Amino acid sequence: ARLLLRLSRDVTPRAVHRVTPVIANLGYQPIGANEVAVKLGNLEAGAPASVVIDLMVPARAAGSFRIAQAELHYTPLGGSEEIVKQDVLLEFSADASAPQYDPRVMNLVEKVTAFKLQTRALSEAEAGNVAGATQKLRAAATRLLDLGELDLAQKAQEQATQLEQG
Repeated sequence: ARLLLRLSRDVTPRAVHRVTPVIANLGYQPIGANEVAVKLGNLEAGAPASVVIDLMVPARAAGSFRIAQAELHYTPLGGSEEIVKQDVLLEFSADASAPQYDPRVMNLVEKVTAFKLQTRALSEAEAGNVAGATQKLRAAATRLLDLGELDLAQKAQEQATQLEQG
């Protein structure tokens, strides 16, 4: 499967991460001035899958705006290519004190943040910066604990301890 994003003017992609079933940095390929493609790989019918797309969006007046149109292109086994289109809408508010977050989306964002911390920790360790690597691993462990990912948090904590012990 692949995802095609047609972005509104002044909307800039920064990163694309698959969160479920397995977390990974998918990256993206620019196609045109306002289009990017993302290779999703194989998807399993009936199994949940989620992607977090990090976009830079300019400030706008209060109201609802389409910031992108997403197209999912996939080919079922034994079938022909199918396309599902969905507008990506963002609600802007003039009231800065009333942010509204979808808890499900924020959970996915936190998982991506923990993943990025772990990835940076590995880079720090390879560069010989053990203190920086252990700090990032412990921060990732804290985020994972907050998410209820106890096993992953414990593994990150164990990795930090192993790094400290050489």
